[in-house]
Amino acid sequence: MPQINSKTVEVLTQRTKDVLEDWLRAQLASATLRLDLVSENELRKQSHDFLTLFATACEASKLQDINTPQWDEAPHWKEVREYLSSITFSRARQGFSSSETATFVLSLKQPLFSHLRQLMNSNSEELIETMWTVTVLIDKLALLSTENYQQGREEIIRRQQQELLELSTPVVKAWDGVLILPLIGTLDSARTQIIMENLLQTILDSGSALAIVDITGVTTVDTLVAQHLLKTIAAAKLMGADCIISGIRPQIAQTMVHLGVGFGEVATKASLADALAESFKRLGLTVGSLQAPA
Repeated sequence: MPQINSKTVEVLTQRTKDVLEDWLRAQLASATLRLDLVSENELRKQSHDFLTLFATACEASKLQDINTPQWDEAPHWKEVREYLSSITFSRARQGFSSSETATFVLSLKQPLFSHLRQLMNSNSEELIETMWTVTVLIDKLALLSTENYQQGREEIIRRQQQELLELSTPVVKAWDGVLILPLIGTLDSARTQIIMENLLQTILDSGSALAIVDITGVTTVDTLVAQHLLKTIAAAKLMGADCIISGIRPQIAQTMVHLGVGFGEVATKASLADALAESFKRLGLTVGSLQAPA
C-alpha cells in the first residue's frame, strides 16, 4: 500500500519555493482560473499557506499509510483538510464552479511530478511508486474539496430559500392597530412557521389588536392550508390580536364547501377592502370622502 516516502518530503520541504512558483504558474495558465473572483495576491497566499500545511503534514506522517483511518485522524492532516475546506466554502460563496474549485488541488500534481522526476530520474520504479502515492493523496484531497463544495452550495441554497420565504411573507402596518399579512403562492409547514413568527413579532412590536390575513394570492385552499392558517390565527389570538381572513374568491369558496373546510368563528371577507372596513368598524373608526373646497 502506498506511503509518503522521503523523496516526496524532500521535494516539499527543500524545494518549497520552486514548487510554489511552478504551481502558481500552472494555476495562472489554467483555463479555469477566475481572476474576476480571486486576485493573484489572494491566490498566492492561499497556495503558499496550503503548500506549507501540506509539506508539514507529509513530513510528520511520512511512514503512515494514507489509506488507513489513522491518516484521517492525524492532526497535521486535519489542519490541511480544515484549511482546504475554508478555501472551498469561500469559493462556493464567491461563485466558483465545482471543477474550478477542485482544480486548485489537482493542479499541484504537475509541479510535484516535475520535481520528483528531477530528483529520482535514475530510479524509474521508485519514481512510479512515488508518483502514484502523490496521485492518491492529491485525489483524496480533491474529492474532499468537491464534497465540501457541494455542502457549501447546499448551505447557500438553503439560506437563499430562507431569505426568499421571509421576503415573501411581509407584515404591513395598514393603520394604528391594524396589520395586513398578504400571502402569495402555497402554504406548507416551513413557510407557515415563518409566517407565524413574523406576524407574532410584529404584533408584539406594534401592539396591534387586529390582523388581516389576505389570501387573494393563495392558489388553492385545502384542508392542510386551512389548518396552517388556523394555527397562525390561534397563535395571534394568544398574543391578543384578532384575525380576519380576506380574499375568499368564488372558486376557493366552492372548493372549501366541497371539502367541508371552514375557518370556524374567524371572520372572513371577500376582499381586502371589506376586511379593512371591518377592522375600522371594530376600532370605532369611520372612513369618509373629503369634500373639495368650493
